[in-house]
Amino acid sequence: IDINKDWKLVSLWIGTNDVGTLGYGDEPPISKETYKSEIEQGLKYLKENLPRTIVSIIGMFPAQLLQEASSILKTGKRMRDETNQKKLDSLSNDYRNASFEIQDEGNFNTKEFTVVVQPFATEYSSVYVDRIGNYNSSFYAVDLFHLSKLGHAILAKHYWQNLFEPVGKKTRKAELGDTTSLIYELDENNSFIKTVGNSKE
Repeated sequence: IDINKDWKLVSLWIGTNDVGTLGYGDEPPISKETYKSEIEQGLKYLKENLPRTIVSIIGMFPAQLLQEASSILKTGKRMRDETNQKKLDSLSNDYRNASFEIQDEGNFNTKEFTVVVQPFATEYSSVYVDRIGNYNSSFYAVDLFHLSKLGHAILAKHYWQNLFEPVGKKTRKAELGDTTSLIYELDENNSFIKTVGNSKE
C-alpha cells in the first residue's frame, strides 16, 4: 500500500461503553459536547497524517440492541427504571446526533479526506430478534453485550451495504434478523463508497 497515493477506509465505532456506564460508577459518562470534541480531535490527527482517507463512523445503536440486551433477553424488560431509560436513550441520541453533526458540518471534507456516517441500525430499537420475531441470544457473546461471530457477521453485512448507499438515503433500520439476505453486490454503476461529496445528484 502506498500511504500517500492509495485510498484508505478507517471505520470508527465508539461510545457504546460510555453509554453503558450511565447510572454506574462515581462519574457520569461524557457529554455530547465532549464526545464530539474528542472525535474531532482524532479526525484532525488523521486528516493531517493520513491522506486519501474516508473515515466511516458507525452511528450509535439504540441501547436495547447492546447495553440492555442481557436484561431484555433474561427478563423481557429493560434493566433501568423509566427515568434512567429516558436518560440512556437521550445519551444514545446525543452521541448519534454528534456524529451526524460532524458529517454535515463538513469541516473535514476535502478532495483527499472525508467523513461519513453509516446509520444502518440506528433505528433498530430492540434486542436482536431472529427472522420469525423471537429474541435470539446467538447474536451475542456469552456476556450478552459483546457480539458473537454471528453478530459480527450480521452487522458487517449491513455495514457493507450502507457504505454504498447515498448519504440521505442510507438504510437506518436494517433487517438484522434476516440472515438469508444476500451480501450487497456492486456493479459498474455502483462501485464507490458513498460520501457527502459524491452523493449529490
